[in-house]
Amino acid sequence: MFLPQFKIYHQNLHTSYLNLANLISFLKNDLLTGYIQTKVSEKEFLVFLDHGQILNSFEIVDNKYKFLPIVEILNTIKGEETVNVYYLPEETALFWANLATAEILYPNLSTDFTDLIKLMHKLKKEEVTGWTEITSSQGEKSFVYFQNGSIIGTCSSWRKWVFEESEKYLPEITERASEAIFNVYKLRLDKTPANVTLEEITNFFQEYLATLEKFLGKKEFSLLWRQKGIEKVVKYPFLDPFANEFKYKEGKIVFEGNATEKELIEALKEVCEEIIQEKKDLEKDIIQETQYLKEKYRTFIENTGSSFLLGT
Repeated sequence: MFLPQFKIYHQNLHTSYLNLANLISFLKNDLLTGYIQTKVSEKEFLVFLDHGQILNSFEIVDNKYKFLPIVEILNTIKGEETVNVYYLPEETALFWANLATAEILYPNLSTDFTDLIKLMHKLKKEEVTGWTEITSSQGEKSFVYFQNGSIIGTCSSWRKWVFEESEKYLPEITERASEAIFNVYKLRLDKTPANVTLEEITNFFQEYLATLEKFLGKKEFSLLWRQKGIEKVVKYPFLDPFANEFKYKEGKIVFEGNATEKELIEALKEVCEEIIQEKKDLEKDIIQETQYLKEKYRTFIENTGSSFLLGT
């Protein structure tokens, strides 16, 4: 993963006098689209935001990336770190927040056998989301970033890694890469942040399920939920009512399975949506009853794409 040099929002702040939690809250309220970089000698933390909503946060040690919830990052701050804040292009924030998930697509291509211009056209045609890393025989390095086949920008060592939007400097890059090695990386833009916690999931959905239970009645809701769990046992084994991995009772969720947070979110969204569709006569009342959740769980709802459950 390599982040270009973006426009600076704040630079060279220090945790000896800065409260990082308060800074994050301020930037969220300021609706920042960008990222916070916190550095200390042997490690680095990055927090990505899109219009004030946290997308991803992770730790970097020895160039290895580990997704880390904000609370864990804050707990490791010792007052010795430098903090920088950068803007990101609004329409590509999700791209930068997911760079750490990239996988190699085409390794070690060479100008001996590969035409760089034709490679660029191929990546456009395949609608690749990712980037091409180009290392010339002279030691110069450059990156070309793609999102859904469109070039969203470039950066290069000779331009001090400054991010340049669009493909304005692509001709310059291809000209200077007459003898070079290319590595192409591909990533999937995941709209469900890696740092969504099980606690956040259970807090939101147990209140939502309580509303469904209220309008359907305990017996009908229990039977319908059990039916859905059986129907989806192949896709979501943890919903199997006989497995006892997922339990909902008296307004509380207990989850003791091994599914990822993303799998759990998708399963609960899917089942809730189907229940509402089957109980069309109650849909309006359920949506009205759950409006208070919009503000209470605003960040969670936006980050997980759950707003449709609330009628928006």
